[in-house]
Amino acid sequence: MNFKKTLAVLLMGSSFLATTFASASATVPLLSVDSTDISLEGYHYHYDETVNSSQFMKSSGKMFGLNGGINGKLFNPAWIGRFEGRLFAGHKINYRSNGSGESESHYSGLETRGLAYYLLNDNGSWLPSVYTGLGYRFLYDHGQGAISTTGASSYDRHSNYLYLPIGFHIEREIYASSRLAFHIEYAQLLWGMQRSMIYEITIENKQRRGYGLRTGADWLVPLKHFDLLTGIFGRYWKIADSKTAEVSWSNGTIDKFREPQNKTHEIGFRIGARF
Repeated sequence: MNFKKTLAVLLMGSSFLATTFASASATVPLLSVDSTDISLEGYHYHYDETVNSSQFMKSSGKMFGLNGGINGKLFNPAWIGRFEGRLFAGHKINYRSNGSGESESHYSGLETRGLAYYLLNDNGSWLPSVYTGLGYRFLYDHGQGAISTTGASSYDRHSNYLYLPIGFHIEREIYASSRLAFHIEYAQLLWGMQRSMIYEITIENKQRRGYGLRTGADWLVPLKHFDLLTGIFGRYWKIADSKTAEVSWSNGTIDKFREPQNKTHEIGFRIGARF
């Protein structure tokens, strides 16, 4: 099933639940104090690197994740704090390069975010807010031991991003007491580190320039014991060339390594519950 068909089924299913099982009372806002949510996500992952304006390599595949979040009061009623995290993994992520051929690898990682939301209006039918905070993303490419179609050996890689998110969130109650929410976000890279484990040597490339974007829509449907949460999302990263790292080998030679400019695209859906 492709992404468009999956999205259509997801939205039709949520609509059915909203009209059939929704409670008569108004839904508590998605962005509310003292609430907890958990969800599963599935998405398509695509990553590519560019050298001298030409694509050097790319990797893509299906990824799955487990998300959790908790909201609490900050300062006064106009401020809401949120801590959220996710664990994710992908099996048989395809790698392709003109120089080294094709291979497959397993990916895993985590992301944590601490956010502070400021409610711009908490009395009208629309509930807009702005937010910022701090986020950290870690991705582990388990490439060690993989051999490509040209006989090239792969290796493990660690990708680390520390970033500053700045976003806008808006939601409102719609048909059958359900709620619809949208968000859009810009993320400024504060610090990045790419670690490549090659031949028992760890190469560290610092990344200083880059940014991310993300957007999404969530549908919250009140049921008897919990609120059903469904949504779609897109995430994007663009990171510039890293700093050059020098490696001295046992034979006395010195090589220089640089992590090329790269882009990451993720698009998918999630389903879960809010308590």
